[in-house]
Amino acid sequence: GRFVFAAEDLFLCGGRGAGPPGVALSIFATSNTGFMFVGAIGIGFSQGIASLWVPIAWCAGEIVFWLLFPKRIHAIAEERQPLSIPDYISKGVALGRRPVQIAAGMVIVFATLPYIIGQNIAAGKAVSAISGMPTQLSVLIAGGIVTLVALLYCSRGGLRSSMIANTVQGGFNLITSTIIAGLAVADAIAK
Repeated sequence: GRFVFAAEDLFLCGGRGAGPPGVALSIFATSNTGFMFVGAIGIGFSQGIASLWVPIAWCAGEIVFWLLFPKRIHAIAEERQPLSIPDYISKGVALGRRPVQIAAGMVIVFATLPYIIGQNIAAGKAVSAISGMPTQLSVLIAGGIVTLVALLYCSRGGLRSSMIANTVQGGFNLITSTIIAGLAVADAIAK
């Protein structure tokens, strides 16, 4: 009963005590994953100045979302005390909760699979570019490591562990992106 709920709340919601800075850092780091590390840099390299629509649209979307939705979502979450997004959704419908939870969970799984695959491919391409290994082998190795790390922090620490891992990942992406940008600028100046 009560002990199980407390354990689930600590694992899934971090005890609901992360606070805005912790949540913001985790969301920032999650946003700066394989898409940013490989995709955004790649589109910038291949399309040049025309690729500025990506960060402009991204920033505009973030601003609109954060201005319109978080307070309402937080207020509803305070009332419903959900442990997950499917739980949040299912507590707001008049239908039976279990079918709604299952449907919401399936949507999340199927929407997340391409993202996870993209993360593994991005990590593999980065390892391949750095090491010279064949891309397929790099994807298997790097993707395996990324998946293993994700499984470990999911099985051991829940949300708090995930937020720490996301922040470390965001710092790594920031450093490597800065190095790559510096090299690109140096190359452009040399030409």
